[in-house]
Amino acid sequence: MEIACFYSGEMEKKLLQGFSVFMFSLGILGGIAFDFFVSLRERMEEEGDQPIEKVNLIRTREFAGFFLWVMAILLSSYGLKEPTVNNNTVIFGSSLAIFLWICVNHNKAQFKHKPPEPKNIEAGGNEVNHDLTGEGLS
Repeated sequence: MEIACFYSGEMEKKLLQGFSVFMFSLGILGGIAFDFFVSLRERMEEEGDQPIEKVNLIRTREFAGFFLWVMAILLSSYGLKEPTVNNNTVIFGSSLAIFLWICVNHNKAQFKHKPPEPKNIEAGGNEVNHDLTGEGLS
């Protein structure tokens, strides 16, 4: 046990290791894939009412997203080859995964909120001023 602790204590400590960056990318890309397959039925129903040009544009974007997804997972998986080394290929794959996540989530309806209307905002609200009795902190 002492030999193992001595050996690992002598190793250089790095902030970004290939394995941890790969797992980060795998989590992001897995979430993107899960969201794609969960919302597949809704998108198919929406596409039924649209013209063929719009459907072709949607398919082209999905193919481009899938291509970026595959590239990100392949580049990030290089971190499994050298799990304790900080490698630019792994960092690029992780950056590609983050970029893809931003592109996928940019126009989601669940992230869009209407700004509040000034007519509905009341200054002061419905607060009632209560006179408190007692000694307080004195």
